[in-house]
Amino acid sequence: MIKSYTVYKMRASLNEVGFLIFFLPLFAIKLLNITAESVLLRAMGVICFGCFVIFVLHKKYSKNLFLLLASLLVYTAILVFTCEKQGAFFSVVMIILMKGVNADRKIYRICLIVGLIFLFAVCILNRHGWETSRFINGEWRSIIKRGNIGYISYTAVVCLYLFIKRNSLKFRHIVCIFIISYLMYLYMFSRSGFISVLILLFILTILRNGHIKKWKLVRWSCILSPVICFGISWFTAAKYGDSPVLIYMDKLVQGRIHLGNYYLNRYSVKLLGQPIYENFGSDYCVLDCAYLDMLICEGAIFLMLWILVNTTVIKYMYDNDRMTEVAILVMYAFHGICETFLPNCFLNMSWFLYGEYLYARITQTKNDIKTSKLSSISEIYTSHG
Repeated sequence: MIKSYTVYKMRASLNEVGFLIFFLPLFAIKLLNITAESVLLRAMGVICFGCFVIFVLHKKYSKNLFLLLASLLVYTAILVFTCEKQGAFFSVVMIILMKGVNADRKIYRICLIVGLIFLFAVCILNRHGWETSRFINGEWRSIIKRGNIGYISYTAVVCLYLFIKRNSLKFRHIVCIFIISYLMYLYMFSRSGFISVLILLFILTILRNGHIKKWKLVRWSCILSPVICFGISWFTAAKYGDSPVLIYMDKLVQGRIHLGNYYLNRYSVKLLGQPIYENFGSDYCVLDCAYLDMLICEGAIFLMLWILVNTTVIKYMYDNDRMTEVAILVMYAFHGICETFLPNCFLNMSWFLYGEYLYARITQTKNDIKTSKLSSISEIYTSHG
């Protein structure tokens, strides 16, 4: 018994080591906003993928799980060629490596430490910032901005902290996160990031109330938040120009609605996506909306899978009274309206929950099968008793 327990611990530690060797280097690089064009990121991606291959060969998968994960890996590998983005592919690799990993034991704490170190580095590297104009309170103002990616990195660190504290989260923790988030906003001046964190803290607060979280309106608003956010993204972009309200809203979000409309008109929707091109000459053209980016770039199939997976995982977490996870998932759903990083597991901490859900459901299915078999055997013995 002691020997088997020791072997189990050793295997779990080996799984954690394999996961961290793959995840941490790319996590650190992405926090620093090193993009896919960087030789460093490409080289590290190749090295980490090589480590993935080595570690995954030592894992055992059931036939059905192997077919599911292999299908996802092949599908996202195809997307690398059709849309020229690697985020979804490496995110699936992360989920494959999560098999046998208990993130609560060490992973979240180690990732939090690394995240804090590189978040500090981001703040130092961007300390000078740059001057730009923003539409604030009905007028254009000059501000010093230090980039949305810095706040996205900060949000990832906050989520890792919440994963660790989810079973002992107090109201004072929520207040402290709000204060720090506001200070980070004053430093980074990322309105979309700060609003997303406010949504996170608001949901955390209201779902602490046992009465409110039972309301059907609240429950289904959370579960359907990915659908709602896609609807908002598509409707505002498609109808841009038809309403003075949307034109005014476009100023508030720095032209994102107008650019969404531009990309919807420029590209057709394809099942497996297509490469999209930004910054045409002197024109600033960036599609800063995850839902439209997934629809146009990764393709209609990916968007449908994304919405299905998110609504399913949110419902699972809600039904199991895991409201911290619900708040994080809903926050990222809303953050996707103004940013495109959602398919990237190194910036979107929701991917930890997707992997956890997958393996939890597989374990639950196995237990149900075992229980069913034991019940059948018991019935046979009883009938012959």
